[in-house]
Amino acid sequence: NKIITQDFWEMWDQRYQQAAASMDERDIKLEQCAKEIETELNLLGITAIEDKLQVGVPETVEMLTDAGIKVFMITGDKQETAISIAISCSLVQDFDNLMICNESTEEGAKKVIVDFLHDCDQSKYYTQKCLEAGRKELVIDGPTLHVVLGTEVERSFAELANKCASIVVCRASPSQKAAIIRVMKDHQIFSHDERYAKNEEIPKLSKLWYKTLWKVWDGRILAIGDGANDVAMLQSADVGIGILGKEGRQAVNNSDYAIGQFRFLQKLLFVHGQLSYYRLAHLIKYSFYKNISFALVFFYFQFYCGFSGQAIIDSMSATIYNVVLTSLPVLLLASLDKPAEISTLLKHPQIYNTSRALSSWNFWKAALVKSTLTSALSFFVPYFSAGGNGQLGTDGIFSLGKTVYISLLGIIGIEILLLAKSWTKIFVAAVMLSYILAYLFLPVYEAILKAIPWPMAQYSGIPKVLFSSPSFWLQIAVTYLIAFGVRFIDRAAKLHLFPDDCDILTEVDHRRELAQRREKHLRRRKTKDTTASTGTERTDADSVKA
Repeated sequence: NKIITQDFWEMWDQRYQQAAASMDERDIKLEQCAKEIETELNLLGITAIEDKLQVGVPETVEMLTDAGIKVFMITGDKQETAISIAISCSLVQDFDNLMICNESTEEGAKKVIVDFLHDCDQSKYYTQKCLEAGRKELVIDGPTLHVVLGTEVERSFAELANKCASIVVCRASPSQKAAIIRVMKDHQIFSHDERYAKNEEIPKLSKLWYKTLWKVWDGRILAIGDGANDVAMLQSADVGIGILGKEGRQAVNNSDYAIGQFRFLQKLLFVHGQLSYYRLAHLIKYSFYKNISFALVFFYFQFYCGFSGQAIIDSMSATIYNVVLTSLPVLLLASLDKPAEISTLLKHPQIYNTSRALSSWNFWKAALVKSTLTSALSFFVPYFSAGGNGQLGTDGIFSLGKTVYISLLGIIGIEILLLAKSWTKIFVAAVMLSYILAYLFLPVYEAILKAIPWPMAQYSGIPKVLFSSPSFWLQIAVTYLIAFGVRFIDRAAKLHLFPDDCDILTEVDHRRELAQRREKHLRRRKTKDTTASTGTERTDADSVKA
């Protein structure tokens, strides 16, 4: 406070009212009046609002960095506050070598950004196997972005940001937050083209081509915010995550996902994200695999029926193939299977986004190569080994079709068992149940055809003939042994010669679990031996007393 006299107040108030009503240099006059009275103040007390980080923010940022995710911190705070927060959350690790860009002109910003790019190129050091870059951290403010965005300098800024380990943007407006998302997205899409680096215009057809390939090649941009000023950024990103906090629900209402705290991003990305990708990839590949295998069986048979269009498998069996017999195992695979334990996924963020389960080679290997081999094995082994036995035998079209059908179901059941990395009781039971239902379907279908006037007399007696024929069981056994042997060798070669990170970590977890079980068993056995020896000593003591 400040104690003033009545005369001083009247004179100051008169000057203030004149300055407020002035039409010329009004702000300057008001500032002079304020300086006259806001001097020699007495400090009565201080109040402040504590703006601290949430629990787990530094650990989460460190995990994101270890996972190879480039982290941008875009805030409206002033530069000193933004840098302090970045240091607190472990985003900035080398404060003395920060690259700070504060320019008010386009020419000055361009010169500084080009110098920083040259510095980033010079900081690279060569190793024996790869080229690695030294850690560079960039700080840029809103006024600089104002002269950079929308000009040819923005491409240089995107290239610089792509080479830095962390980027801090301060004094940024909501529109600038969304513009940064757009600039970095364009850089990822079009940086493959030389015309982008030369600041030349890219034709619309080329842009469409690169945008199509970008959906397969490059990564995605994730934005996370908690306030209404982050809405534009959340909507511009590929994935927007809103934090439900004290700043309202605008960010949550305009986001794809909502979380309560920033640290929940760990499980959202490293657990749910990896599991979703892994399960969806296997669901897609296995669905294509089993359906192409089923279709190729009909294709192979056309070479032996004069391309007459005769189906080797009847329509009812084809209907329940996807609806009943093969639906439950793949749904459980896409719901329960996981590449590693959840604790392992959180402990090793480096394995995030390293899987290539849906790459071109893996997809077409599952969709065509494996499907071709599976369908060929399930068709040609029964076809060339069919023989007569009784009235129909196993060489008739309906008998051969059922043999091929059951062979195919067994092979794809073996495939899904070897494909899964974590077996559960319900998953194994579902696979076995789906296979057993195929044997139950044959007599049930025959009984239904006899109960209703259906013109398929040729099907009568086929289940009895097949189940009583040694040739049928031998054909089934041969196809399963060959399929299991080939798939087992392929799987063993992959795990031992070309294991990925998840395979190695799964093996480590399995050995740790076995060691814990062994230790627990030894401890239990030792306790039992101690109890038994104590009981023997008591018996001997009682005998001596007697």
